[in-house]
Amino acid sequence: MVEKTKVHFAWKEVKASILESVLDSNGPISEPSIRDQLHVKYGAADQGLINRQLHSLESIGCVEHVSPGKKSRSNYWDIRKIKAFKNILAEFPDVELHKHKKFIGTVLKEFYGEVGSMLWKRSYVQLYLSPSFSIKCLDTDLKTLCNRVSKLNMLSEYSNSMRNIGSLTPEVYTTCMKRISKIPDFSNIGVSEEKFNKMLSEIKFCWDDPDYNTHEQRFVKELSKHISKEVGKETPASALDQIEIKIFEALIEEFQTDLPNKIRKIVYSQYVNSGQCLNMLFEHFYSRDVIDGTAGEEEEAFISDIQNIGPITLADKDKRLFGLTNLDQIYNKWYEKIKKKEK
Repeated sequence: MVEKTKVHFAWKEVKASILESVLDSNGPISEPSIRDQLHVKYGAADQGLINRQLHSLESIGCVEHVSPGKKSRSNYWDIRKIKAFKNILAEFPDVELHKHKKFIGTVLKEFYGEVGSMLWKRSYVQLYLSPSFSIKCLDTDLKTLCNRVSKLNMLSEYSNSMRNIGSLTPEVYTTCMKRISKIPDFSNIGVSEEKFNKMLSEIKFCWDDPDYNTHEQRFVKELSKHISKEVGKETPASALDQIEIKIFEALIEEFQTDLPNKIRKIVYSQYVNSGQCLNMLFEHFYSRDVIDGTAGEEEEAFISDIQNIGPITLADKDKRLFGLTNLDQIYNKWYEKIKKKEK
């Protein structure tokens, strides 16, 4: 049983420490676990005080009382909404939200369909390192920021990538839907163009994949999997594999290299464009951090790593592949470094 010892705390110190415990937790955290962590930190953790402070934080929208998902006599607490993080920033500006995985995960979950993709890792590293970038994502979601900065790409050498997306995507969508409609019992089944575009954006792509330039059919297989899950929502899981196979066979039945090659071009262009948008955003917010005096040692060290690559040009295929592969390796290294610190 936790002993009760009188300890004098600074203004809002207990609440800030409670928030740190909730932010560092994997999912909801029990009230006894919070007390245990504060007891380790301060040598005391009064049950009544912690409970009152949690309810006070709840009243100002910084935490929420949640169900643990199992029978328990303890209260469980969590932070799940962007609005809660906004309230924390307003009430507790000294709490470094960008250093906590719960905050970063909440910001990123609406933008990326898959956790752990290379673009997810890039964004994760950037938000962790840049205070101003993470704060901006509280009032403007990452998708909107990327859409805005993508307009600047039209003025750069990356404009070809954007044109590929704009011209090829409607054509590939129409072709895929026509081929799928020829499958028996699939004639009245379709996928909206918006959902189709999201499926394309979720196809895995990585520069250091040795087969990225030759195995176009892998992209078609991944697309087929996404489509099968969409059209087979009411289908038993055991039958989804057969639906996926039928869709894949329909998509490559004619012109077996033509459609896969176009899908590869779209996936490649999306990756290049998205990566460049993130780079431009990070450069902008890094400049702001430097001017504001908030750029930390880790952010400076990361910039130094990036600068060691040198300029990346799209004009020369070999230099492009070498440069972008190295860039992904740097992001991977920093992502793993950050994840180790979070454990």
